[in-house]
Amino acid sequence: MKRWLLVSILFITGITLLGCGDENSESTAQESEKDVFTESDFEKIEEMVSFLDERMEVFEKEANKSIQNGTIKTGDNDVFSESVRELGHEAVIVPFLEKYPNSLVARNSELIPITFESTSSEPCGFGNCTYDKVNILEVNYNLDTNEVYESTEFNASQLIFPEVQMKYEEQAEEEKETAIMSFVKAENGDLIFSGSPFLHVETLNFKEYDEEFNSIKTSVPESEVEAEQAEYKEEVEETLSKFPELQ
Repeated sequence: MKRWLLVSILFITGITLLGCGDENSESTAQESEKDVFTESDFEKIEEMVSFLDERMEVFEKEANKSIQNGTIKTGDNDVFSESVRELGHEAVIVPFLEKYPNSLVARNSELIPITFESTSSEPCGFGNCTYDKVNILEVNYNLDTNEVYESTEFNASQLIFPEVQMKYEEQAEEEKETAIMSFVKAENGDLIFSGSPFLHVETLNFKEYDEEFNSIKTSVPESEVEAEQAEYKEEVEETLSKFPELQ
């Protein structure tokens, strides 16, 4: 009798431990699947935006110095803006991509414009200003506020920072604007901007893509759903083709 009880206890204990082991393995696997963006990714993003801020400050100083010494001509605002944009590419985008290759995806050309403010030191009459100064945005990224969105339809994850605050120096605190910055992660581990408040890069919005994809079910006749969804998916994948394979 004692022997039967001992065998039963050992058998039950074995099943319990096995079950716990399975649960722990499953839990670990689930966590590992969810953790597309790791702690080291967050550290790298902090480093990336810090370097970006440094380069933007360099751009502002170089632009205003070039305006003062006549390298960038004033008088024709279109020519002025184009010259400043080109300098922005050389002062910000080129060194950024040298330090973080493949981190920026251009929209329709190799040139990635940056946002800046052109101002005039003279009063503007009837809205006509002759630009002679450049200002950059002051940005607070609020990296502690973030979310990861996992697309069910396009099999990719996106790290979103929804509370990026920015303003120009002369603006009051209450004039701050809130924008979104986001990243995706390539299969090889590279972090790529998929949205920036002041870099005009190719953008992705997987939450919007999923919502639009699923809304087709209720917005067209049932017989057309499959074809409409396939067409929409093809449009999104055309944008995704500019990016490497994503996690």
